[in-house]
Amino acid sequence: MRLSSSKLAWLLSFLTGLFWAMVIIGFFRGLFSNWHIGFFYALASAFFWMIPGVLGVVFVEYLINGFERTEAIKEQNKLLKELLESKQ
Repeated sequence: MRLSSSKLAWLLSFLTGLFWAMVIIGFFRGLFSNWHIGFFYALASAFFWMIPGVLGVVFVEYLINGFERTEAIKEQNKLLKELLESKQ
């Protein structure tokens, strides 16, 4: 990730790791807490417990993509202004 703000990049990386940990912990929590009922029910429960973490990962990746797009547009605008000034 190449964001201009190192604090923002660190925060988003931390949140991504946190949500991936939620995915893994949620999967195993759902699997092991319902193992005695049955395998397929435990597997379905594990996927249900993974949903908040997966949604968090998707949301953080959406934010990262938006910040990177904004920085790319700023860079393109800067280059276009330089090109326009050099033509005049």
